[in-house]
Amino acid sequence: MRLSLPRPTPHGIALLAFLAFYVLLLCDIRHWSWRDPGSCFFDPERAFGREYSLRRETEAERFITATASTGAGNHGGAKAGLNPSFCVGVPTVQRDGARYFRRALGSVLEGLSVREREDLWVVPFIVNLDPEEHQAIHEPWLEQLADEVLTYTDAEEGEVGRLKEVMVGDWDNKKKALFDYTHLLRTCYERNTTWTLILEDDTVAADGWYLRTLDALRELEVRGEVEKMVYLRLFYNERLLGWNSEQWLGYTTRSVLIVLSVFAIQATAFNYLPLLRPVITPRTIAVITFLITPMLITTFFLAGRLTVVGPTPGVNRMDAYGCCSQAFVFPQHRIPDLLSWYDENANGYLDPITGRDRTQVDSLTEVFAELERLRRWALTPSVFQHVGGKSTKPTSITRWGRSNAENIWNFGFEVLDGDELRKEHLV
Repeated sequence: MRLSLPRPTPHGIALLAFLAFYVLLLCDIRHWSWRDPGSCFFDPERAFGREYSLRRETEAERFITATASTGAGNHGGAKAGLNPSFCVGVPTVQRDGARYFRRALGSVLEGLSVREREDLWVVPFIVNLDPEEHQAIHEPWLEQLADEVLTYTDAEEGEVGRLKEVMVGDWDNKKKALFDYTHLLRTCYERNTTWTLILEDDTVAADGWYLRTLDALRELEVRGEVEKMVYLRLFYNERLLGWNSEQWLGYTTRSVLIVLSVFAIQATAFNYLPLLRPVITPRTIAVITFLITPMLITTFFLAGRLTVVGPTPGVNRMDAYGCCSQAFVFPQHRIPDLLSWYDENANGYLDPITGRDRTQVDSLTEVFAELERLRRWALTPSVFQHVGGKSTKPTSITRWGRSNAENIWNFGFEVLDGDELRKEHLV
């Protein structure tokens, strides 16, 4: 007795071909989206691997060592010129068991030409009330690299008194951090530079960060955006740029419209193109509309937002979800209003709608931008990375078995090609 299998129909073959294509598509997406924290294929073990940031830390440490031994470094010991364009402020506090600040400042200056170094007024700010508590204050490289070392020892007595007041009962130092930031921003404003860059002390800079930042700011000037901007962000946390739940209605609406459009196109072809009816049957329409199209839409979301519609290289609007305050560039004309806003909320700011505490510098700056209807910009790829795993604030293990501080991360920074960046910088 012979067993005969049913002969496959053209529609069945087409469906099997699609399923084979779909499996290959998933494999391809898995290959490209494992660094996307909004993707179901995200691999935290690999994605948090440090590649380029480790290289920059090594280069920064080498630069610091050379500076300490020869007093010169790779730009001949140059400091700020007569009219620098940037004030670079770096508030730093002594952390037990970590030396981020040394490498942060070293990475900012490593690789700069003499002309580039002369365009920067570098102001590290030791925010410990007793600067002697900070390890770097005793090391010669700090004075050799900085144009000015700021401490509270030189601050006016009234200002120090206000600082001690805001520190009372402030368990997580939010008010103290805001006070430090305001003091440093005011200092930079008084230097009358065109731009002020405020960095956190647990960041590292990419080679050529200065040129890429300058190009981005010039582009904003050409577009006429500088007058309407709050800042240019040189670091952002990619984890917050996924498919945000607040936008679910828009995602759902677009998905439904796509399904209806696919159905309408097939139905139109079935009704008005009789020659296609052997191919476009009612069953075919149902399979494509209610199976294949939803599968492809679902795959689009599973791939992750950064993978499919992430920011393009260059300057991008980032008016929402642009965490955090690791690297902001402020235009000079915007600083007085920001200083007034920070001073006004020095004792804390509670969101009037949600009641949430938004005293942190980045959150308070976002509120200011929203109230004043100002634009926020970000540079892609980020030219700074946050490498701090030891926070000065209370911390806990959150997502992916990592602390809040460790999850503030830009995955794109780690795939930067150090050799290409160096070539680009030297051209």
